[in-house]
Amino acid sequence: RAVLLVLAGTLIAWGGVPWGTFQFDDFLNVVRDPATLDPAAFADRLPQGLRPLTRLSYFVDGQLHGLNAAGFLATNLLLHLSTALLVLALARRRRSEIGACAAALIFALQPAHAEVVAYVSGRSTGLMTPLLLGGLLLHDRGRRASALVLFALACLAKEVALVFPA
Repeated sequence: RAVLLVLAGTLIAWGGVPWGTFQFDDFLNVVRDPATLDPAAFADRLPQGLRPLTRLSYFVDGQLHGLNAAGFLATNLLLHLSTALLVLALARRRRSEIGACAAALIFALQPAHAEVVAYVSGRSTGLMTPLLLGGLLLHDRGRRASALVLFALACLAKEVALVFPA
């Protein structure tokens, strides 16, 4: 039931996001960037830029949805849903079911996530966070090599992931 409650709460709060539009930095980072749609531009950019996993996610969305903001924003929402479920999974290892559900809902409904969920250019944080949380969950379960892989992927999404080992 906790999973359904967290999913429902998150969708009630953020479910309108895919009907939004590109905002602010989205135009520079996604809409006007040839690497979003053009495979050659993407291949040229990938080895030179920061955040290659984030760039790859923009490219994949561009291939699937063109420059339709709804597709990009739906990806952000899916990332946020997965992050909330990972918070629930981690909290279950340390708290009661009610406490874990409360922690996941507090995380999921936090208004500070608006940039991560509602702005396409906030994707780097929205992509990094579930990778780090998944890595932490795997680390807790003794799966250190798998946790290291997720840590490396998180660093490719956003460089601030380097704090994970600390």
